Amino acid sequence: MNFFRTVFALCAHFQNYRAIRDVPVTTSLKFIGRLMALLTFVLMLAAIPRARTGINEFARRLDTHRPDFALTDGKIETTAQQPHVWGEPSLRFMLDTTGHVTALDSNAVQGVLFTSNSFVYWMTLTNGPEPVVRSHEASLAGFPNGQINGDYFRALVKTFLWVLIPFSWLVLTLVGLLVCLIQAYVFSFVASQTAPATGR
Repeated sequence: MNFFRTVFALCAHFQNYRAIRDVPVTTSLKFIGRLMALLTFVLMLAAIPRARTGINEFARRLDTHRPDFALTDGKIETTAQQPHVWGEPSLRFMLDTTGHVTALDSNAVQGVLFTSNSFVYWMTLTNGPEPVVRSHEASLAGFPNGQINGDYFRALVKTFLWVLIPFSWLVLTLVGLLVCLIQAYVFSFVASQTAPATGR
């Protein structure tokens, strides 16, 4: 409770910073770490509705005009004619287990290519004079068997969230703490450089 009282007091008035200005360094680090953990937790909660919307939208686009294909022991099985392309310019899907596709669609903002035993995610960068495609390939080995569709994607995301959420919370908290420490160091350095000039 003392932690929350301190946070509310600091937010209420600038003069309340005097209460923690001269505390030991370890106490300051503990307070900043707990504050960053709290802020990260609140921000992640606020991002949940938007994340759910994005997941459902991706699943909906995946199912629209999707051919039937399934994953069995890390291999994609399908009877659909290939290569099969569906989706929209903002999100393109491609299915090709034959290896005929040698170039990704640079006209699509982003997309996913399903091969015989892997998937390739790509993004098209249009900042320069010519579009540049950045891609990342990942093996399908270890993924659960099943029909590849929107429900499969939703279930897969839920499985990874149990690991992703705590890991993201920890990483973002540490990054926030590091930024605060760098900021404090810069402010201290600037203050030490300007103090003699002010004294003159």
